Amino acid sequence: MSLRIQAGNEYSDEAAVLIPNIQTSFVNKVSLLPVEVVPDYNRDGKIDDEDRGKVTKDNPFRWWVNDDKDSGEFDASGADTPKQSFSPNDTFFIHGMRDLVDFFPLYLDLDQTLESFPASEYRYRLVCEDVDGELRFTETDLDPEEAGDFLKKLNSSSGGGLDSAKALASKSLTPAGESGGYLTEEFLNKIKDEGKGVILMGSWTTIFKPLILRISKGDTTVADIEFPIKISNVEDMYRHVDMRTVPKERDDSPGNGTASSLVSRTEASDVEDAYPDKLTNGKYFVFVHGFNVNEKKARGWNAEIFKRLHQMGSRARFVGISWYGDAGVGGIDVSWMDWNMNYHKAVFNAFQTGDKLKDALKFTKNEDVTIAAHSLGNIVVSHAVAEGGFSPNRYFMVNAAVAAEAYDASRTGAQRLPMLEKEWKPYLEIPGGSLKVTSARWYQLFDEDDKRADLKWVDRFSKVLQKSYNFYSPGDDVVENPQEDSFAPSFWGIVYPYSDLRAGRGAWGNQEFSKGSRGAAASITMEPSQAGWGFNSKYKSNQPPYEIDAPDPATVLNYNDNDNYNYLRENPVFRGFLEEDLTGSTLGSAKAGEKLVRYHVLAGGIPALSFAAAANPIGGDSMEGRDFNMSADFRTDENQWPTEGHDGKSNKKWIHSDFYGVALSHVYKMYEKMIELGTLDDESEN
Repeated sequence: MSLRIQAGNEYSDEAAVLIPNIQTSFVNKVSLLPVEVVPDYNRDGKIDDEDRGKVTKDNPFRWWVNDDKDSGEFDASGADTPKQSFSPNDTFFIHGMRDLVDFFPLYLDLDQTLESFPASEYRYRLVCEDVDGELRFTETDLDPEEAGDFLKKLNSSSGGGLDSAKALASKSLTPAGESGGYLTEEFLNKIKDEGKGVILMGSWTTIFKPLILRISKGDTTVADIEFPIKISNVEDMYRHVDMRTVPKERDDSPGNGTASSLVSRTEASDVEDAYPDKLTNGKYFVFVHGFNVNEKKARGWNAEIFKRLHQMGSRARFVGISWYGDAGVGGIDVSWMDWNMNYHKAVFNAFQTGDKLKDALKFTKNEDVTIAAHSLGNIVVSHAVAEGGFSPNRYFMVNAAVAAEAYDASRTGAQRLPMLEKEWKPYLEIPGGSLKVTSARWYQLFDEDDKRADLKWVDRFSKVLQKSYNFYSPGDDVVENPQEDSFAPSFWGIVYPYSDLRAGRGAWGNQEFSKGSRGAAASITMEPSQAGWGFNSKYKSNQPPYEIDAPDPATVLNYNDNDNYNYLRENPVFRGFLEEDLTGSTLGSAKAGEKLVRYHVLAGGIPALSFAAAANPIGGDSMEGRDFNMSADFRTDENQWPTEGHDGKSNKKWIHSDFYGVALSHVYKMYEKMIELGTLDDESEN
């Protein structure tokens, strides 16, 4: 005799199982015992009365398929892209701390049931019909009140306890398929004697069948307790906007961006089956990735950020943006090589993408919108807010690969000299020296009504500070603050794809110094050189090897007419612009007013004279309390920081993509802060 009931049913506020007395050949006694399979429904890290009775047949517990390839404590290879193929061996154990984000805790409330049906006499197993070995679980020593410790607690408090991320990171998994997986007697006794009872569960396939907790003796099934569950592809649980085909070439011809393999999904109907809007609080969280992220990796970034926010309790509707930040040289797609050369082209694309961001997000209908951007994605968002009419409620800048002076002009100060290319320092150091001879400050030669006065990074995005929070890390490798006497990179520094210039330590600064590069390598690997730290060809030497010589500083600084620098407006010391009309007295302003021209000049011809916001606080009264040092504020334990991907100068440092690449257990406090600032965990029903 058996009884199948649904957890959270009409028996009581808690589930109950009607148990017959099977010690006799007929039913002469029944017991009403509370029994329930309880998830951390509100995802607050504890399973308590707030979570009971929420899962029903009409409201199944919803989760995602674990079909990425994340592993270890650190990864930056793109392993998080969903829908990757897997072998049965991949389901046998948890693949490191990064894999834990794909699991969810369940509390098996069997305390009183075990009193009547002890583990020594009865078998307890988890069954899911029509599923083979793709749904699996592992037993833990977690208390229900601390169920979230599998993500938040690095080490077990007791030597061999299975109640922390590191202890569970390589645990073997038991299948809960058609024939079911048995719970051990040791685990069941801990429920009765120690108040334990939490398992971790994950799935490698979509499921819309109830999980069944089956109690049996011999061949007799005493009871089946159902836990309605729905496992979907993770990308079906949130919205996605594909903006990869937005950017054009500088001549206004179609660009080379290829569409994402994941189409745009922006309507409520697109997520209704997997994670309906009724389960959210109506707010939106939008994420924009950074540079050198191809369409496949963008899907991985979006999926991972969604998972982490969801695990930490966000109830906002997640939106992932894909944009063309991986442009190849001369429009050639090099994403298959897993590296990218054309950073300046990516900046050009970022501006254009920002122009269209407001329209792309119109489906949010001016609801409460939080947007976060990583690295170069901050030019997309900052430009959209400053000039594109986009007005989010709050904006999280994460390791922003943008000059701090673009947000606050006062940030130049002491940062100016390290950002001034070595061969240009004499123009500042001699008596009467002026930065106006550089392309970075050429805009100062023009009146405000001249459009060339806008060819600058200074205060370009100052408008965004009203809504911004700067998440920076002083140990950032990619945007490491340049040192004194920096100079344009060498030939091999530009050409070699795995050099620091491309994506390694100090890459952002190297890209700034390579603007207007005088070497042949720049013309091969980047956008055509213009302005920047190059010198005007009119000063070319007449002697071998016919290199461009820097003009005499004293002579240049005398090229002015009543301090108006008329000569330098039309004959800049720096390398010429690709658009020659920019230096003309008649057409210069109008040409600078053309968007694509302006974006192209800023991207490849106007260097920054401040460090990047990614490694530094923006500071100032406007940012008081809104600059967050991630390394100091959000690391779980500096001494346990991963060594994978953090050797040499990066040892124990929070580097450029660690909020994503390092296991959530090390960085979860940052996600909690974002959720707090945006009240993303507001439980008001939509």
